[in-house]
Amino acid sequence: MTPFTTTTTTTTTTSTNKLSLEEREGFITREFSSRNGNKFQVGFPKSAGYTEGNLDAVVELVKSNGPVADSTVGVNWVYPSSHYPTSQAVQGIGIDRAEVGTGVAPYSYKIDFWNTKGWGFYFKDASGDIYHCSTIRNGHHFVQYNSDKPTIVEVTN
Repeated sequence: MTPFTTTTTTTTTTSTNKLSLEEREGFITREFSSRNGNKFQVGFPKSAGYTEGNLDAVVELVKSNGPVADSTVGVNWVYPSSHYPTSQAVQGIGIDRAEVGTGVAPYSYKIDFWNTKGWGFYFKDASGDIYHCSTIRNGHHFVQYNSDKPTIVEVTN
């Protein structure tokens, strides 16, 4: 049993409300369900080489992979906040910069992060829900989510 599910309908659109697959503002986005069954969205930067054609392989990694390393770092990324540079421990697992801000509807919160290594990151919020982003390529990625307790308390790679 995989911990994540993904929407199987694929569309290309510029509407921010149709989120199964879209290209917008330099990113290709995909919607997933978290471990607690809540929808969240991941943004993959086109500038890093992600395309509609290769995104399906990345999505399969999101659905099938657990953490590559067993490195979990406790953080206290409240909304709103900016962390540049991130702590040495967070840099050690491959995130150089992170920001928690306002998401685009229908999402309330957004984690922007810039990774320098790693194949994926798990972000745990204060409610205990976990959002995953596979990062086959280094660079700016984001995760948009809804939560009653949006503070990010752990990052795992």
